[in-house]
Amino acid sequence: MSLLWLCFVAKIAFYSSFVPLWEGYDEFSHFGFVQYLAAKHSLPGLLHATASKEIDESLRLAPVPWTIRDWRSGWTTHDEYWRLPPEVRGDRQTKLLGLPPQSALESAPDLSLYEAQQPPLAYLALVLPYAIFQSSPLVARAWIVRIAGGLIASLIVPVGFLTSRRFVRNEWNALGVTAVITSMPELILSVNHGGNEPLAILFSAGCVYGLSLAADDARHFGSSLFTGVMLGLGLLTKTYFLAVVPAVCIAYAVTWYGRPRFRRRILFELFTVLGIAAVIAGWWYARAILITGTLTGEQTAIAARHSDISIVRATISIDWRGATDFSLFSYIWLGGWSLLVLRTWMYRVVEFVFLGAGAGIVFLPRRTSRIVSEPGWLAIFLVMQLFFWTGMMWHALMAFRASAQARAFGFYAYALVIPEVICLIAGIAALIPRAAVRFIVPALVTCFAALELFGVVFYLMPYYAGFTGHSSKGSVPAISLPAFGNFGQLFRNLAVNKPAFLTPVVLIGLWIGFLAAVALSVAVGFIVARKIPRPVRA
Repeated sequence: MSLLWLCFVAKIAFYSSFVPLWEGYDEFSHFGFVQYLAAKHSLPGLLHATASKEIDESLRLAPVPWTIRDWRSGWTTHDEYWRLPPEVRGDRQTKLLGLPPQSALESAPDLSLYEAQQPPLAYLALVLPYAIFQSSPLVARAWIVRIAGGLIASLIVPVGFLTSRRFVRNEWNALGVTAVITSMPELILSVNHGGNEPLAILFSAGCVYGLSLAADDARHFGSSLFTGVMLGLGLLTKTYFLAVVPAVCIAYAVTWYGRPRFRRRILFELFTVLGIAAVIAGWWYARAILITGTLTGEQTAIAARHSDISIVRATISIDWRGATDFSLFSYIWLGGWSLLVLRTWMYRVVEFVFLGAGAGIVFLPRRTSRIVSEPGWLAIFLVMQLFFWTGMMWHALMAFRASAQARAFGFYAYALVIPEVICLIAGIAALIPRAAVRFIVPALVTCFAALELFGVVFYLMPYYAGFTGHSSKGSVPAISLPAFGNFGQLFRNLAVNKPAFLTPVVLIGLWIGFLAAVALSVAVGFIVARKIPRPVRA
């Protein structure tokens, strides 16, 4: 497990260093929230908060993600940036690194700090590392916030191992679940922007762990206290935890149904969980309702509230197939805020595997006992995921009412990555011969590793270095091997607009560490295949 944790940290270090400034999902606004807290020592307003002049100017000087190129005039995409004359790029780099510190304390007049809509806990946690390096250049502070968020996210490795061990048959199976989690590339991309995703994933894992403890009568009430705290902290970190609340209720309902002698106690403990969560996070949602008239205070919900498109009309009009397809794509690999997507068939292969796993759980539930010790938990996990994905589809519905575009980012589902991977492995195990079950983990880890290497080496790195660009159709091609030959220039370009310590040589070292981490993750998968006991008959 420690080796997998080290691999995750090595990957985080590389992603945080080679991905350009503001290329993480909504990164400038997440960073702006942290900066606002550090500068103002108060929460930003939900409706009219603005980012700092420092961030506003940095978006003019550095290249911006392809998807936000039309938000403001004067913003330059990566494609356009690398076509600028070298002296112009050099002047921009000098100005970016020399932005005056006082501009971080001044508000930009018209650059919305839209992530102010988010609950504040994760940003409060990131204020400390930001404040320690407050006098450093902007690019260094942004890197520090990325690394801090990534290190928080890395805790999913030990927490994932401890949690999955309560549901699977032995420690080697638990290590296999952890290896698959570590190898999922979009998980790294989704936590690599200094936002609230890392902490939300941890608190979600805590909820799952607490629910597992709730099945043990000897530790029942303590587990309910723990689950309530995790749920409350999660609600104070990310509003999508609202979709976790009914799943927690159903988990307790299952326990209530299966233990007739303890029904009154179980009901009391469920109300304890909900009460603790309400005490911790209720003030935030009450504030959102009072200020915005919506439960979440999220900009899409606010816009949808004033939309002329009714829920019924939106439900009928939405291309649900396209919305679902986008959610699945963005769960598997979205390629940063510029949306550098891979070949379509690659997504279809992974989707087919997930579909097969779901079929295995639904139609061959007894065979899932080859992996899990209590197959009934898989039903609870599926219900949790059902509520979560339903919540994301509701968000897509609100987005359509707000902007006539129905999109829900699937990478939010990594909040439930532990139960998802357990279901994935158990579902596949139900479909294949018993003798082949031990090869599920190495096959999955190898598949995700290949996906990640192809995406990072042939799409992200060349695009960010200016070696590739968008075609007339809006897509970015994978770099050809001959074009990849200018190795030194690639890393010199990737070191542009980075902190002084991220030299091309350092980036090459981090890249080698990344490659080693991917290889070691695959090796752990094959070690698990050798060590895992033969599955029980089912």
